[in-house]
Amino acid sequence: MSIKIGSSDIGRVYLGGNEISKIYLGVEEVYNAASYLLDTYTNSSLAYSLRKLSSSTTSVVRVRRDSDNVEQDFTAIEVTDGTLTSFVGTGSGFVSIIYDQSGNNNNGVQTTALSQPKIVDIGSLILDNGKPSMLFSGAQSFDFTPFAIDKSDGFYSFHVNTYLGTNNHRIISMGSSNDDFRLGGVMVATRQYGLNGQNIITLETVLNGSGINELNVYKSNSTSNTIKRDGVQLGTNVNSSTVVFTPTLAKIGGAVTPLPANADGRIKEIIIFNSNQSTNESGIELDINTYYTIY
Repeated sequence: MSIKIGSSDIGRVYLGGNEISKIYLGVEEVYNAASYLLDTYTNSSLAYSLRKLSSSTTSVVRVRRDSDNVEQDFTAIEVTDGTLTSFVGTGSGFVSIIYDQSGNNNNGVQTTALSQPKIVDIGSLILDNGKPSMLFSGAQSFDFTPFAIDKSDGFYSFHVNTYLGTNNHRIISMGSSNDDFRLGGVMVATRQYGLNGQNIITLETVLNGSGINELNVYKSNSTSNTIKRDGVQLGTNVNSSTVVFTPTLAKIGGAVTPLPANADGRIKEIIIFNSNQSTNESGIELDINTYYTIY
């Protein structure tokens, strides 16, 4: 939880090497380290966000400014307190790395300038419902390292995004270059979810339409696949396979095959648990919704 009034910082407070507060003209923005999402709900496999999710997190993004292509790392506080926009100046800033806050160091990386999502547009931080976001305009994505998935234990994806189109664009994609997720992988998309090509759930429409902030929970366990959106279960089906599979390629915001399936919208947070989170699910959703005020 945080409270912030004012825009000019005059000091920082550290505890055990971690920044826990920042002073703004005599008013303190306080961070309770025990309240960070991933300190409470541990063992995530991936965690990308423009907010701080763990007390051990330092930088959350690396940004390239288009004026001279210089890159710099930024903490969550520096993204919002003017440090990032001061670095970018009157031009635009693009994310070259989204840092993994899970502790697994599985960062999302994009070295090609035209494939980097935008975070600052002509000197202004891109906001969605008042929170920083990355803009994917149908041609941007990050690469990360795929990992083995054991569907018998469970797979949970929590992601916060705003779609700017109604196509089946990818949020997370793991699979092979031959056939995306169907030869052993996972697809988390606008209105579709599936693991290992089994029991795919497809929604006919995007529930909230274009330009609406959403919290999506896509999950699998040994018996079912389920989609939840903004706290409401929209669909489920029965699993027919619990085989362990290992994808060979992985992307954020795009398909691993040369399909026209890149994200078209704003993405703020993606958290993956490669394990059963049924007892933690409501608590994780509450934390995310409290911060982003989605529903």
